[in-house]
Amino acid sequence: MSPHHHDRRRSPDRRRRHSRALVVTALSLALLGGTATAAQAVETSAPASAAREGATEPTVPSSPPRGPAEAPGRDGAGQQSAPAPRVVLPVEHPGLTGHFTGRFELKDGEHVTPGTVIVWDAELTNTGDVPIHTVLGVDYDLAPGETTTDIDWRTQVTQADIDAGTVTFTANYPLTTSTGTPFMSSDITGTLAFPKETPAG
Repeated sequence: MSPHHHDRRRSPDRRRRHSRALVVTALSLALLGGTATAAQAVETSAPASAAREGATEPTVPSSPPRGPAEAPGRDGAGQQSAPAPRVVLPVEHPGLTGHFTGRFELKDGEHVTPGTVIVWDAELTNTGDVPIHTVLGVDYDLAPGETTTDIDWRTQVTQADIDAGTVTFTANYPLTTSTGTPFMSSDITGTLAFPKETPAG
C-alpha cells in the first residue's frame, strides 16, 4: 500500500501570521545579540575601570595665566620707565693729627734713671670733614676742627735713651667716624730731651 501524501494548503491568513512570527523572532534574536554584546563590552571594560578606581591621579598645580613679557626698563604699556633713584652716600675724609709732649714722672730730688716713667700728653685735632666717634675704642665724639688733650701714654726710660740724650715716642690711633667707618690716624710723634744733670748709667 503506497503512502499517500496529503497536500495541505495553507490559507493566506496563516501564511501572514507565520511571516510575522518569523520577523518577531528575528528581531528578538537581534535585540538579544545586541544586549549580549553590550553586556560583554561592559564586563570587558569593568576590570580596567576598577583598576583605575584605586589609583591616584597626579595633581598638576594650576599656574596663573602669564601676560606678555615686559622688556627690561619698560612698564606694562611698553613705555620707557624712569630708572630707580640711586642712593649716593657722601664720601668721608676722616683725619687726625697731633703731637706728644713728654715729661718725666719724678719726685723731688730724684734723677732720671733707667726705668723712670715718661708721661706723653697727646694733643689731637680732628682734621677731617666727619665727626670722630671713638678713639682707641673709647667714646670721644670729636667734631671736625675740635682738639682734645684727654689722652696720654706712659713709657719707661732705657739706658739707650739716656745714652742718646733724647727719647722719641710715636703712636697711631685707631678711630671710627660717626657713621661707623674705621680708620687709622697718621703717626703722632713726640720727643723729650734728658736733663743735663742726668748721670750716665
